[in-house]
Amino acid sequence: MSSSGRPSSAPSRSGAPVATPAAPKLEPMTKSESGAVIRNRVTGSQFWFTALWAVFLLFPIAVLLSPLITVGPWLRALGVVAVVVFGAEFIRSVTTTAAQHPNPGSVPPARILRWALLVSLRLAVIAAFAYPALDIGILSLTPYFVAIGLFALPLRWGIPWTAAFLAIMTIWSLLSSNQLFSAAFIGPGIAAVVLIVVRLVDDQSMREQRVRQELAAVHEREAISRDVHDILGHSLTVIALKTQLARRTLRTDPERAEAELDAMLALTQTALDDVRSTVGRLRTPDLAAQLDTARTALEDAGVAFVVRGKPDALSPEQRALAAWLIREASTNIIRHAHASECTVTFTVQSVSVVDNGRGFAADEGHGLTGLRRRIEEAGGELLVAPAYPHRAQTGTRLEMVMP
Repeated sequence: MSSSGRPSSAPSRSGAPVATPAAPKLEPMTKSESGAVIRNRVTGSQFWFTALWAVFLLFPIAVLLSPLITVGPWLRALGVVAVVVFGAEFIRSVTTTAAQHPNPGSVPPARILRWALLVSLRLAVIAAFAYPALDIGILSLTPYFVAIGLFALPLRWGIPWTAAFLAIMTIWSLLSSNQLFSAAFIGPGIAAVVLIVVRLVDDQSMREQRVRQELAAVHEREAISRDVHDILGHSLTVIALKTQLARRTLRTDPERAEAELDAMLALTQTALDDVRSTVGRLRTPDLAAQLDTARTALEDAGVAFVVRGKPDALSPEQRALAAWLIREASTNIIRHAHASECTVTFTVQSVSVVDNGRGFAADEGHGLTGLRRRIEEAGGELLVAPAYPHRAQTGTRLEMVMP
């Protein structure tokens, strides 16, 4: 999808349609392709952060191996295996789902709730195998159930979710006469409270970060506006003065008038250069407007346009970069791709534009080179690759990895 790498074939000025190869319809990823994307999305840090939760499984395992419980060796072994499988299932569910839906804000809360209930049901079935040996000690697994809903659901749903599990734990503990009552109740209770505090702090930090980003953008625009005002105010004042001088001396002193006009020309060019340099920082397209523009232009060219994900979840800087990406991609699709469909996908980690056209040449044009430089200067990465490498028309995938 290079701005200069593909053969150009614009429509004729007479309006007659230009014969183009039929473009295959975009198809959804297969299960294996989807699995590959998931594995690529889950970073090592995500996995190990979730795996740290396994440390807290040492308590029920220690109880199972201690003389505090009087059960046979088979029940002990079954309990240990169940606890280990419980931890593995917890890590698998959280990491793979985070990879499939890296931006929770783009998923309806009801869908997240169904996921949380299904995961909790699976974990409860696994935990049931440890119950004959652990008895009331099974409540030590409560924080895992709390974390699933508290961190995945919106806060207004996560708090009731947590309260429901704490209520179940409290009622169960009160109805039990087991000597492990205190340890089984107090430990998970404290852990649940800590999880609530962490969730509240995390939510507040995210809001503050967004506010800081918005304020930074406002401050930069104000600074640029002041710069433009100062440049134009000074330059226009001097130009007006020299215009008056040239007018006064045009007949009495033509050489002086010519000198003033030359000075005005030089000053005008300098002012234009200063304005371009200053306004260049501000001259970024609006993402919503760019999406509308791209949709209109592509549909006029016979290209279906699909948007997936939530553009509003991006930060101001990311929205500006995404707008540049969509502008360059849509321009190249119209000029070179011979595509029939274009899909823009927003996630918390990247923005991608995929078409089903003829593919791209190895050499990047000026447009892609400038876009790559702009994204890299912001700390991101631009990836250009075939969208469907095994097809005759490979298409193009233009992806910006978020800074």
